Amino acid sequence: MARCLVLLLIGLAFSCQALELTALAQALGQPQPVRGSFSQSKTLPFLSAPMVSEGAYLIAPEHGVVWKQRTPWPQTMVISRGELVLDGERLQQPGMASMLPVITALMRGDIDALASHFEMQAYGELDAWQLQLTPTDSLLSGLFRQIELTGEHQAIGTLTLTDSAGQPTVIRFSDRQDGPLLESELAQF
Repeated sequence: MARCLVLLLIGLAFSCQALELTALAQALGQPQPVRGSFSQSKTLPFLSAPMVSEGAYLIAPEHGVVWKQRTPWPQTMVISRGELVLDGERLQQPGMASMLPVITALMRGDIDALASHFEMQAYGELDAWQLQLTPTDSLLSGLFRQIELTGEHQAIGTLTLTDSAGQPTVIRFSDRQDGPLLESELAQF
């Protein structure tokens, strides 16, 4: 009898996590473009303080991601149509093409797309959630030890990328606005 109870509780725990991931996937899976501000802090072992950059982002599910860093120096990165363009120059690095869909999925919180690359654990409720991702493929596990997203409802609040050496990069998102693309935004893709 005790064994049956334990198996039932284990089954319930797994079904609760699956429901949580499903609910989170539905909340994050909105098709509308999102734009806002970001602050990124990168810890490096040779610096006494984290390196901080700030800027604006645009995530348009049908088009890609625009990442405009304003400080400490201006830089624009566009991920669109399977390409990475940095300050107007297309980058062609080995392995980059396979990483672009993962980067886009992280920025969008696309749980279904991330499921083929990560083991996922979700915690909390929809009004305050946390999603931990552990890479399952060799390319990603060579780059990241763990990735964590936190947020409220359909909004990602922070994205923490812990590299294979254990050094974190924390990206905080703010001033989020949802809505159709403006013509000036569409021109960036």
